[in-house]
Amino acid sequence: MEKNANLIFFILNLMSESSFMSEKSLISSESSADVVPTHQVPLDKGTLQADVPNMETNIIYSRQALLYKALPNGRQQSTTADGNCFYESVGMLLEIAKEEVRESAVDHLHSYINNDQVPQELITLISNEIDIQATRNHHGITNDMDLNAKVARYLVSIGENRVWADDLTIGATASAYQRKIQVYNSAENLCTTFYPKEGEVQGEDLKLLFTNGSHYQPL
Repeated sequence: MEKNANLIFFILNLMSESSFMSEKSLISSESSADVVPTHQVPLDKGTLQADVPNMETNIIYSRQALLYKALPNGRQQSTTADGNCFYESVGMLLEIAKEEVRESAVDHLHSYINNDQVPQELITLISNEIDIQATRNHHGITNDMDLNAKVARYLVSIGENRVWADDLTIGATASAYQRKIQVYNSAENLCTTFYPKEGEVQGEDLKLLFTNGSHYQPL
């Protein structure tokens, strides 16, 4: 209850400030034989590292996109298509509740907010995620909101039941659990690996299948 109260206080404070603050006021001054690199995959977030093919990094996670020839061996497990499927998939692999996975990812993102100040890079990452109108609608973000209000709403929405995961929350999950998360997109034969931003990787990679443009299943 205390954590929720503190979060609500932060959001209300942030949104009230947005009425007179400018946008700048929120800113603090593996590959196996079946996975091959490609230099034709568009990556629009973070900074590409020239020494690693298609590796990009930001303050939350690092990410690498590679084409794959075949899915890894393993049994595809079913998940419910209810907006929680990513968190349910990770929970099944870690043998913990999906609610715990979501909470850990959200807490990790919130850990970057200091004294009610959201780092500019995190604001940019959130802006990239809500750039699509359908995504804004999903998070309850309206076009008349200023950037501060949009960021505030996003930071609340990602903790709510049935709100789908995106690259930012997937990367936050990887960093929260110090695991590599490999997402196999069956439509594009693309494997995107999310790496923890800091510290050593612990435990086996978490492998997920992404289908129909919206659904995750554990492998």
